[in-house]
Amino acid sequence: MEKAYLSAKIQLTIILIQFLNINLCLDTLPIQIKSLVYNIPEKSGIVYQASADSLWRYSQYDIYGNLTSTYIIQGFSDLSALGRSYYFIQNDISLFFFTSSTSSEYQIIDLNLLTTNQNGYLTKKQLSNSNFGCSGNRMVVKNGQFFYYICVDGFYCQANSLQELQTSSNTIRFSSGTRIRQGYFMLGNDMLVYKNFTFTQLPSVSPQGYILLDQQYDLFLQDCKLCKAQMNVPKFDCSKTYDFGYSSDTQVVISKVFQSNGASIIFGYDSNQSKYIFFDANNLKIIAYQGDSLQSPQSQLDIIQNENYVYIRQYLYTVIYDSVSQKITITQVSSQLPVYSLVSGPYYNANFYAGSAVFLQDANSKKWILNINQIYQVCQKNCFYCPFQTPDLCQLCNNGYNFNNNKCSKTCPNQDFLLDLNDNCICKSNMDQVDANTCVCKKGYVRDAYNICQKCPDNCNACDQSLKCTLCAANYYLQLDNSCNTTCPSFAIKNQQQMACKCDPNSSIINNQCQCNIKYYQVGNQCLQCIQNCDSCSDQLICSKCSQGFFNLGDGKCNICQTDKGYYLSQNQCNKCIDNCDLCSNSTSCDKCSAGFYKFQDGSCNICDTTKGFYISQSLCIKCIDKCDQCSDSLKCNQCSPGFYKFEDGTCNICDTNHGYFIKQTMCSKCQSNCDQCSDPLTCIKCSSGFYKFEDGTCNTCDTNHGYFISNDKCLPCMDNCLQCSNQSSCNQFSNCGARFKYDKVLKQCVQCLWDLQQLECVNQCQNNQFYDQQKQLCGQCYYNKGECLQNCPIGYYSNQNNECLKCQQECKQCTGPNKNQCKQCNQPYILQENNTCQLCQSGTFFDKNSNQCIQCFQKCLNCYGDQQDNCLECVSGYVLSKNTNECLTESQLQSQNIEIQKLEYSNCSQIGIDGSSLFSFCQLVSKMFLGIFITTILLIAFTFISNQETFLSWYCVQMFQVIGNISLDKNMNIFWLDIGFLKNYSAYNFYNLITLNYFQDDQLILRDFNQFDIGFQVQSLYKNMIQNCFYQLVALLLIFFLMIFCWFMKDQSGILFRLNQYLTLNGLIRYFMVSSNLIFVYSLQIIKQKNFLEQGNIYIMGLFGVVYILLQIFCFYIIKFQMSSNMSDKINVLQLNINQNNCSSRLFWTIFEIRKLTLLVCLINFNNFKYIGFALSSICFLFFTYIILAKPFQNKNHQISIILTEFSFIILFIIYNLISSRNILNINEKMAIYLSLSFMFLTFGVNIYFILFFFWKVYTFLQTCFLNKNRQNLQTQNKLLVLQQFTLPNCSKDLEMVLANFSLNSSLQPKKYSKKRIIKLRN
Repeated sequence: MEKAYLSAKIQLTIILIQFLNINLCLDTLPIQIKSLVYNIPEKSGIVYQASADSLWRYSQYDIYGNLTSTYIIQGFSDLSALGRSYYFIQNDISLFFFTSSTSSEYQIIDLNLLTTNQNGYLTKKQLSNSNFGCSGNRMVVKNGQFFYYICVDGFYCQANSLQELQTSSNTIRFSSGTRIRQGYFMLGNDMLVYKNFTFTQLPSVSPQGYILLDQQYDLFLQDCKLCKAQMNVPKFDCSKTYDFGYSSDTQVVISKVFQSNGASIIFGYDSNQSKYIFFDANNLKIIAYQGDSLQSPQSQLDIIQNENYVYIRQYLYTVIYDSVSQKITITQVSSQLPVYSLVSGPYYNANFYAGSAVFLQDANSKKWILNINQIYQVCQKNCFYCPFQTPDLCQLCNNGYNFNNNKCSKTCPNQDFLLDLNDNCICKSNMDQVDANTCVCKKGYVRDAYNICQKCPDNCNACDQSLKCTLCAANYYLQLDNSCNTTCPSFAIKNQQQMACKCDPNSSIINNQCQCNIKYYQVGNQCLQCIQNCDSCSDQLICSKCSQGFFNLGDGKCNICQTDKGYYLSQNQCNKCIDNCDLCSNSTSCDKCSAGFYKFQDGSCNICDTTKGFYISQSLCIKCIDKCDQCSDSLKCNQCSPGFYKFEDGTCNICDTNHGYFIKQTMCSKCQSNCDQCSDPLTCIKCSSGFYKFEDGTCNTCDTNHGYFISNDKCLPCMDNCLQCSNQSSCNQFSNCGARFKYDKVLKQCVQCLWDLQQLECVNQCQNNQFYDQQKQLCGQCYYNKGECLQNCPIGYYSNQNNECLKCQQECKQCTGPNKNQCKQCNQPYILQENNTCQLCQSGTFFDKNSNQCIQCFQKCLNCYGDQQDNCLECVSGYVLSKNTNECLTESQLQSQNIEIQKLEYSNCSQIGIDGSSLFSFCQLVSKMFLGIFITTILLIAFTFISNQETFLSWYCVQMFQVIGNISLDKNMNIFWLDIGFLKNYSAYNFYNLITLNYFQDDQLILRDFNQFDIGFQVQSLYKNMIQNCFYQLVALLLIFFLMIFCWFMKDQSGILFRLNQYLTLNGLIRYFMVSSNLIFVYSLQIIKQKNFLEQGNIYIMGLFGVVYILLQIFCFYIIKFQMSSNMSDKINVLQLNINQNNCSSRLFWTIFEIRKLTLLVCLINFNNFKYIGFALSSICFLFFTYIILAKPFQNKNHQISIILTEFSFIILFIIYNLISSRNILNINEKMAIYLSLSFMFLTFGVNIYFILFFFWKVYTFLQTCFLNKNRQNLQTQNKLLVLQQFTLPNCSKDLEMVLANFSLNSSLQPKKYSKKRIIKLRN
């Protein structure tokens, strides 16, 4: 038996071991690999193909790199045969593998099913899209939330899921070249996807592009140079690079990033300097090193780095950073190690590193996952991983070894073994070894809870852990107490086959003896059963103790105590109840009587006689009340005993008919109050003493002082309103209640009665022909209106002799008859006359309701409703009624009023809550003030042109004020009439806009009417056609062309025409467009916006201006940019006045100014409905402001300051403009809008006043120079006159400006250097 037990145990162990090997198949290092290792760091796992069986596996590893579990992936396609493969994880359990090939198949591993040994863990699918095809290799990658289908043919598709990727038709092309790696990919120079971001602004790189080295520190190779990435989506670039001198990424020798004393280190081999360079991985700062030199590499696969160890072929080094000296110390440890190298280049996730586990290849190109510490013997013997700082302290021993006594010792199969002195596993004491992994206890021993084999009792071959014998030695019986003896105790049965002492099955072992169980009795060594329901007996006839719930009723048997059949339990005895009782709790009282019997008050049971003073209530027989034969409860009697009557409270007693009671059948009822004898409840025969019988049969006291008298024991009423009487025909004293009241004898007071207005007395009801007023309790005469009885006739009616209501005259409100002279009150507007007639008020008067009189109207009113001038309904001759104010005005006054009302509506007066008259006065003041400012500014600018004082700033001022005038095109700037009043003044700086008369203009084609109200001075409106808008600009341009042609042909005929030709060639056109370009572009943009540029020759006029303008700007830009040293630059000298010629950005001032001006125009006209248009314009001005600050294009510091202040003011102006024009969209209240409009005007006023003061100061300095330095000024004037003698023209201000411009540009023409030779040369 023992051998069979041991054999079964061994077989079970072998089956369990085979099961574990089949399902887990744990790989141990080193492992030879057939192809590549795919590291899955997110799951601490690797996928690889072992060379031993060519099967693909999924293994998990711990922090030391030790493999903790291995799973065979049955059916997994060979990734090494397909091409380069990459993975991504979905939902934290699904591992997707895609391979770069022409196939569309991909594989999915369900890690949850795989690691729990369930089927269905591997799925293979096809990813195809009928919307596009890829003839070359394709790849699917996931980065962040997006999936990408990339085809090397030069396109990719992006989607939010794999399902969407198979149906999407949106493909994007990219330039040739792809680099797809785990964690990132790059498509040509068009796009880099990395760390869930997409970068599209990339520096131009070679086809090798970017290669990721370290994802934590964002380290790349950029064209084979070490690069610290600088990422600012969508821009990707390197903040710092280092060139190692390689031309191919397969040549670059570089390490991993590793930590040393708090520093992050990476190093590479510089081929130019033939040495290693160490860097701080955070910023690529070079770190110096000291100590030994690292061995030069033969390829980029030579450097194997693990923690602070560096392996280069057969050499081993330690590389440690010293935080004090901030240097790296290199120490050579060995030079006689086996040669290993990396399998792939030193790039991100290209080689598997995890703790001490590394994927390497040996000198024979065989690939291994191995423990690098064991190969290079860094740690002690049998140690898998030890820290760099303490290599003698092993943190993880090899499989089969444990760390004991500071070393890794071999691990025995289980706790049954121990190591001998030679490190051999032997069984513990009292054990025998069955096989290499199993030890069992010796015969006569048992394994306890501490895995120690304890000796069994004497004469015992086998026992359990409590040392109770289970198998005795030969010739010994196993006793009842598990001891061993040669015989069995009394009452026990000997089992010869099992050599054991046993009791009868119906007995138990007590004190090592067999005793029969309950319900059984002993006969020899057998136990026989007692009678039914008996717990203890000595034979089968008489029971000595019944089972629980059963009782001996004296017959020796055990029966159930039938407590519902006349028995009860008491002290575990079953006793009989009293007679006629089914349920009781003692022998004296019954709880439930037998059928047909009822329980009495004494607890007995008997028949209940309900005709003898008892009644039945449920199962009880209860006695009725006294003197009652039949009842239904204990309170009321149904039938009293003979001689007794039933009272109202249900009791029975004698009925006393002489003291307030009467008999009716078997009932004795009480008479009414104060009655001694009666026949029924209502009729009293004899009242009680002191009470009298009234007419209604009741008995009460008789009050002879308040309308009653006594006659024959009766109390009778007196006549109405009588207080004291002796009979009903006479009265001793009457009451005094008055009209509409009578005396109430019960209440003893006067109460209101129903009063007859015709008979003037109290009545009980109204007559048939009377009107009943229920509220006032009145009866009166009926007045009939259309058959309806009314108390009075309605207003406007009177009553005739038949009391019928008839209508009064129409003008009468109240009347006494049908005639006109019977009016009592008139309807409005009629007035009651002395003869009782109603007449209307006369013409020129109106009816006053307060005084009920006709009052005289205002003198201009023919008809009115009041005496004020604005109460007119009709006007006298020569006046017209205003529908707006109800005033009588002349035609001119009415026209002026309508215009003022239109002004109020246009200026949103109803919204801003400002009085119109104050608004008119304010705007008239503003108009006059800015008209004066405009005239003053124009005169000062004209003076500067003539005197050559600040012509540069004058031209700038004019064009900037034109920009302000352009804002008038926005109709939302209508608060305070900013657009058609205030801003219109600045639109006049477009000088051609002052000419309003044009015979080509048609008022039906006006787009924007600036003169709809008489506010400010008149300017030209905006029309739909170019010829209407810019007729005078076109005439001026053609005139300039004519003069240019004329002067070109005549330039040799006269010095004046020669100089005029030089000026007009380009300078005249430049000045022309400085003044005209603003309005020309305003007109052009408006016509384009209206889409009527093809009508009435608009396109031709726009084309003419556009071609001349564009050619002129291109030519000027070319000359300024490339030909400043040539003579051609003199032809555009007006663009160079007061401009710094030292740099090109300064010389381009007017070109940039023009671009800014046109950009503002395009935004203002085409995007004026944009919510933040003002902020956009302000941003454009800010860019120009920045250009002025940085370029400093002016020679004159005053110019610099003036223009900076102006540009800054314009930035603020456009912000205020945005808030005003978009006030409804931005929810700005009207009060705030008023403050903003005032701020806009005051800021503009400040800029204008600044220029006026500046120009005044220039005039002052000019005059001061003239008068204080007369001699010098006279000399300069004479020299200038000598030069200008050849240019005498009636109007030569432009020619004078040109000459002075030449003087300012040509240093050889300074006033002090004028010579006669020079003057003669100029004349010629």
